[in-house]
Amino acid sequence: MKIDNRQPRFIVLESDKDPYLTLNGKLYYAYNVSQGVIIPDVNRDRVIFASCFKSEIEFYDSGLNPILKISGPDKLTPSYRFNTNSDIIFNKTVPYSYMGYCIDEDSIYLSYVGDYFTEDKPLRDFDSWIIEINWNGDIGKIYHSPEYIKTISKSVDKDVFYGRGFNEEGIILWKLSKK
Repeated sequence: MKIDNRQPRFIVLESDKDPYLTLNGKLYYAYNVSQGVIIPDVNRDRVIFASCFKSEIEFYDSGLNPILKISGPDKLTPSYRFNTNSDIIFNKTVPYSYMGYCIDEDSIYLSYVGDYFTEDKPLRDFDSWIIEINWNGDIGKIYHSPEYIKTISKSVDKDVFYGRGFNEEGIILWKLSKK
């Protein structure tokens, strides 16, 4: 099922308006299959969207006009179906792509999985990568971790990342050295 409703990536609401947006009388709800991380930087005139379920990073100016789309490193293909409530949900596999991020003065660091979650392959069995990009979309260094890492942060010591993920013991915190 390929769905393209030709709607913009972002919906901007004013804080003094109703927090629930409706289109054609129906509540607009896109949480279940179109999640991602949004990384704004007003000083650089950039808004970046990194998809959780497709290997895509989209760059916009602060007016939300598209500038650049980076696809990869893998080609994850989400497969959807309708459930009994007519909600769009994933079929048996759920693609995991860009899961979290952190930034420093010059770069964005995205935690990336590039695999499919299934009943037979739980999150604790995933490898992860931290991909460095700049605000113009140029790719820098790539770091590998043999563990699933969802969220990351970077220490003031530029050689250390911290990550949260899973292993056979459950949720765990990681200290990851760039060296």
